[in-house]
Amino acid sequence: LALGDRAAPVNPALLARANSYGVPDFVTRGYYLDSEFVCKDCGTREVWRATQQKWWYEVVKGHPYANAVRCRSCRKVERARLEAARSASE
Repeated sequence: LALGDRAAPVNPALLARANSYGVPDFVTRGYYLDSEFVCKDCGTREVWRATQQKWWYEVVKGHPYANAVRCRSCRKVERARLEAARSASE
């Protein structure tokens, strides 16, 4: 299977443990694939790259069933909103 830069290999040993009886598709498949999504805030069609998924799941230890839901600019706005809310509550 020649997928080029649209795929990245999975290292299951680096994944965070999840209390689930299932196995994520990317683990069964053995590699991450670019996946399209629509930003839940602005409606922009985006691609969650295989390399970004690898970073999210294996480096940051994101939950194995989590998926991208916001584009980069909306994530930046959401982070600022959350930071402002935290500052206001102190």
